[in-house]
Amino acid sequence: MEGFGNAYPSYVPSELVSCSSKGRNVTYHCYLMELEQHYEYQVSVNDIVLAIRSELDSEIVDTLSGTSFDVKRGKLLVNLRHLEPIQLSPEKVQSCRRFQTTLFRILLNRDVTKLTSVSDDFSLGDNPEIDFLLLPATVKHQRPSNSIIDWKPVLSVPFSSESTCDCKDHACNVRIRNDSVCSCKLENCVVYTPHNGSIYIIYTTDGTKKLNGNSTLNQGLKGITTYKEHFKKRHGIELGFEHQSLLHGRNLFKVENYLLKTRQKTEKGKNMSSVDLPPEVCSVIMSPISIGTIYSFSFIPSIMHWLEGLLVAFNLKRMLLDHFTPNDIPISKVLQAITAKGCEEAYDYDYLETLGDSYLKYIVSQQLFKTNQNDREGALSDKRKNIISNDVLFKYGCTRPLPRLEFLGDAVLDYVITMHFYKEYSNDKFSAEFFTNMRSISVNNECYALSAIKAKLDEHILCDSVVKNNIAQTMEGVKNLSLESTFGWELETYFCQVLADVIESIAGAIFVDSGYKKEVVFQSIKPLLEPLVTPETARRHPISELHELCQKKGYKMKVYPPVRVNGETSVTIEVKTNGITYKNNPPAKASNNDTARKLAAKDVLKQIKICKSLG
Repeated sequence: MEGFGNAYPSYVPSELVSCSSKGRNVTYHCYLMELEQHYEYQVSVNDIVLAIRSELDSEIVDTLSGTSFDVKRGKLLVNLRHLEPIQLSPEKVQSCRRFQTTLFRILLNRDVTKLTSVSDDFSLGDNPEIDFLLLPATVKHQRPSNSIIDWKPVLSVPFSSESTCDCKDHACNVRIRNDSVCSCKLENCVVYTPHNGSIYIIYTTDGTKKLNGNSTLNQGLKGITTYKEHFKKRHGIELGFEHQSLLHGRNLFKVENYLLKTRQKTEKGKNMSSVDLPPEVCSVIMSPISIGTIYSFSFIPSIMHWLEGLLVAFNLKRMLLDHFTPNDIPISKVLQAITAKGCEEAYDYDYLETLGDSYLKYIVSQQLFKTNQNDREGALSDKRKNIISNDVLFKYGCTRPLPRLEFLGDAVLDYVITMHFYKEYSNDKFSAEFFTNMRSISVNNECYALSAIKAKLDEHILCDSVVKNNIAQTMEGVKNLSLESTFGWELETYFCQVLADVIESIAGAIFVDSGYKKEVVFQSIKPLLEPLVTPETARRHPISELHELCQKKGYKMKVYPPVRVNGETSVTIEVKTNGITYKNNPPAKASNNDTARKLAAKDVLKQIKICKSLG
């Protein structure tokens, strides 16, 4: 299995990826994640809205709906319900991305240095990026008819003490660290306390109206003191507003992988630990945001991991159905078939692998027995091993051959590029020879190989060590070559054929996926080939140009037989004109015959042109 390594590109389902909308409003397809907890706890989960740029297939929605996660205190059920699409402005998309990034950095990193700032740019770039939004839904019994998304917490990030509030009991006299805010902003929020580097969820102030800095604090075996004395003795902080009501909250919820096989459940009914904090030691990070929303978002990484896995399995299933007889295989079973045991998730391919191994041996043995009736047992075993050994199956999986797509792409590219030249220059009264020349300059393996290198496709090709070395040799040969244009015949070294095949295979794949639309192929591949050749930049192939010159002028041309020594081919071309002999000396050398002949022809042409200019 040499040459495959571990550096495979990460695959993200296309449904979760998009590009910039160039300042235009964007349509997002929305799905309501209805969370239902089957256990008792002081905090209830809230629904969450998933917004993505592509509509999910009904099979994805049906498979995810009804999924049960074994969480700490029992089971959490997830249902996915399709909502109406929404239109979002670029500014609102940035607000959504800022909100979810801030919340997940709080939950996952628990580090304020990694939090977002006002200056952070959350707009999508021109290149494909992960693009999905996870937003809090309004409470079920308070859900308005016009919007199911709770926009208030989303649009309040980053927090500003100067933002207006609509509470009736407006009291902007609550002193927090380095600022003053209205008391309503401290009822449901996330705060940071620099004295111990912790982040807390503040979820109510009602129960702590009686407590302030002078209230007693029971420290267990350490005795009883006041909050003011505790902060002075423990943290060296002198409370200056000890009469302010304390904020009641708790530590952050721990984000865990709820897809693991073996997880220890917390004892049911166990109370969550709480903390009471003087406002003046707190910096507000997010407000308003309910504890139920934060609790619900702590489950989202596991839910999204499951959804991403289903999307990968669905796309794989759809790809395989293009080549095999359709079978009704659940995508959950496909996902199981591509999940290794080392993932330690509740499902893996272990028993499917055993079953598949037996089945492959059975059908291959049966076929070999029928088609090789004169072979003995040992010979049949060797043939079976060459078909279904682990090494062979590994290479089948990693180097999916693309000769069919390459064959199709070659023909499609030839047609669409030729049609482009015909449409562009048919009114200029160019000859058929002109179109043939333009076509040969642009539709050739050398052009495609350089285009692949220019687009850095060589970095994404899965191949064995031989092809990898050939690609490396090609890269070394072109490192000093300008790739501003890829047409023509500038390549003077060996190039790996696989690089050209990749361009043709991509064109073939686009042709099939687009429903056999030639225009889509041209618009997709054109950026890779640009700038395209024009009548002003067109140059003949050196061999063709030399042949034409000799025929036109009556020169005698002789191509000596190629000589192959130490992996290099040497070619010599001789042209005799009016008593003058032009000959490339020393012979042109290259790794293959075609390149050597091209270099030899270029050399002879150069000599003839210099001689004529000196005339």
